[in-house]
Amino acid sequence: MDPHTLNGRHEKPETISPELEVVSAEVTAPPKRRRRTAAYKLRVLAEADACEQRGELGAMLRREGIYHSDLANWRKQKAQGQLGGTPVSRSRRSDPAFVEAVQAQTELAREVRQLRRQLGRAKQIIDIQKKAALLLGETLQEMSLDDFTDMEDLPEDDQS
Repeated sequence: MDPHTLNGRHEKPETISPELEVVSAEVTAPPKRRRRTAAYKLRVLAEADACEQRGELGAMLRREGIYHSDLANWRKQKAQGQLGGTPVSRSRRSDPAFVEAVQAQTELAREVRQLRRQLGRAKQIIDIQKKAALLLGETLQEMSLDDFTDMEDLPEDDQS
């Protein structure tokens, strides 16, 4: 497409005389990132929370020159204690509830490993009992509690 054509019509670009063209040789510093104080953020959050009517929050955001995402980030900071008072430690290891939960999880994992070992042993014992019953010619259905002479011979579940 020809740069001089607009909507199918041929138009001549505007020409500016060379003596009117001014080029700035000044180097400007890049814009600095805005830093807002905790007091400012808390004030704006309070003002935003007070907005009740439709469009009031948008007008306040435009007036302050901030975005809704700024409010969301500041609310997160406030919830974490980073805006007022002492900041909350970022390390979860220092949180007593977290430490307690990790200890409980470790204890439960240890218990699961122990129970799995016991289950494996119990399955081996059952397999041996089945083989012994086959060698003796008895099936497990034919055996009853009367076959156990002592209470010590009973499996643990049947003693109670």
